[in-house]
Amino acid sequence: MMAKTASPRLLTLPDIAALAGVQRAVVSMWRNRTSVRGAVVPFPAAVDVVGKVEHFALDDIVAYLAATGRGKNPEAAVDAATLAAPVAAGHESAELLLSLAVLTGADLASLSPAELVTLAEEVDQNDQFLLREAREQSWHPDLPGHVDELVAASFGAEDAFARLDSGRLARGAGHRGCAPELVSLVASVTAACRDHAGTGAVLDASGDLQFDQALAPHFPAVLINDSAGVSARRLRRRAAALQWAVLPEPGSVPIVRVRSLLGMATDDALLSADDVVVSLGPGDVAVVLGPATALTDALVGSAERARAETLRPGPLATALRLPRGLWKAAHRQSSAVWVLTQGTGRTEARLADLDGVDLDLDDLAADVAQALAPLTTSGPLPTEARTYRYLRPRALDRVLAGGQLVPRGTRAVRLHTADEHLETTHSAARELERPLPPLDTSVAACHALPVVRWLSLGELVNDKRLVLRQGRRIDPAGADPRGTVHVLSADGADADLRLDPFYARDRYARATWTEPGDVVFIEKPRPRAIVDTRGGSLVATPSRILRLADSAPVGPHVLAERINRSVPGSEWRTWDVPALSRADAEALDARLAEVASYRDELLRRERALDTWASALVAGVAAGSLALPSTHQQTASAENR
Repeated sequence: MMAKTASPRLLTLPDIAALAGVQRAVVSMWRNRTSVRGAVVPFPAAVDVVGKVEHFALDDIVAYLAATGRGKNPEAAVDAATLAAPVAAGHESAELLLSLAVLTGADLASLSPAELVTLAEEVDQNDQFLLREAREQSWHPDLPGHVDELVAASFGAEDAFARLDSGRLARGAGHRGCAPELVSLVASVTAACRDHAGTGAVLDASGDLQFDQALAPHFPAVLINDSAGVSARRLRRRAAALQWAVLPEPGSVPIVRVRSLLGMATDDALLSADDVVVSLGPGDVAVVLGPATALTDALVGSAERARAETLRPGPLATALRLPRGLWKAAHRQSSAVWVLTQGTGRTEARLADLDGVDLDLDDLAADVAQALAPLTTSGPLPTEARTYRYLRPRALDRVLAGGQLVPRGTRAVRLHTADEHLETTHSAARELERPLPPLDTSVAACHALPVVRWLSLGELVNDKRLVLRQGRRIDPAGADPRGTVHVLSADGADADLRLDPFYARDRYARATWTEPGDVVFIEKPRPRAIVDTRGGSLVATPSRILRLADSAPVGPHVLAERINRSVPGSEWRTWDVPALSRADAEALDARLAEVASYRDELLRRERALDTWASALVAGVAAGSLALPSTHQQTASAENR
């Protein structure tokens, strides 16, 4: 009998981006740009289209990356097989087989379905986590071989599961997952909660295996409630494969409960968060991750009352508003974290908006630990044992008074010393000494048909592919030089205006706050536009906001570039943009984003140079700075 021929190993465009370590738009750019260091190297052609999704031969892609040197993954040839799951396979089946392979160490490709069931009987005789599924499942015939390759190319069992849970099969099952940065942040916050709870604290797992896999190794045991059914069996399966100790009941030890409410509607998320608060016992701590729209942003009506009723007894120790893009299923939405204890009459909460912050997770964990710790009483008044780097204390009654729970830009208060000339010059010098990143200016001739269709902004607004929002008149008397809420204007007139986040929330409660990717523009005296990549800012009238829908034919940087090239005196509705394909729009916007970043870097260096020169003059005049003599400079240069 002839041996069965394995199906060809295929990759989709998202697989190729993951393999190369680049964004999806970069791969689209490679397809259109065939010139590589003076040679023409065409991107491989798709070998199959399944459900309107192009699939490419793995060997062709590996050869292309090797020939062009493109991408950021020097191990692409080894990693490729881990991404080439059979097209029609299911994530649940792959996870089951991977668990079986890790638990037994067997090569699965050589075993028949009956032999695989026998293997499952050996490792799960009491049918607690795997045997039932092995008997009921039917899987793609090439899937056992893929699992063998996944195990062989991974750095241990944890890495193999992480690759599976972030790959195409997981995406196909609707598991979009979270960015690694979010997993690391939740792990750091949970570690601070574990240390506060004390020795022996156990983890009440979230049920989201991406988080549980990062958290469980740092706890002596994981609570798994078998009444949870299928999800409990899946968690037990992962626990068995990764050798986590499991407890059905916590006994008398404290519990750290972790819950993910991502993807829930606002009312459901608030109800689940309230259930977590009710479940907390003395010494327990909870970390709740959910949508910022429910946990930290402004609410109205019954939702606002429900959130206030949950938090009024004082369980909230910390609330963090996180940047957008960390939850892949809704990359335009921000997430948020609550740290909760049993309601103990706490009258203050510690808050922070971490969007746009240069984050040190160790310092964040220290802040959370301080927020959970009791106040010290060594002086006449209770005080904090340390100052916060990120968190800002706020009276609970003011937090629950309505509006945003965590106003945009909420950060720790910074105290400045009387003479900062030396630090200012050093900071500016560091900015000037950083190497300037290169700008990719390469282009190639394209023989495709030219774009002949242009759409006006008026058409796009009417079709709801663009949304227009008005700016607000901002009173400069409320400016705070240490404020963290930026006020934007397209012409830069308010570039230095900052507001305190709580003042901004109260004073401009009904204003539109920007989201990352918004285009801020002005019509007169000449068209000007900027892209707000940070979000969480206010816009000063007469500047206005254009917010792009997913169906917009261009990205924000292309839109801003077209506005900046519009004729002075023309009406904004007449300005136009090209109707590009999704791939071309993504690739062009990615390139213009690089141009904007390069331009911003040049402007930062110009400002740093001005700051350095100004601080130098002021410092020398004040006697706090001294310049080396010419002889010292010459000797230093010779020594170098």
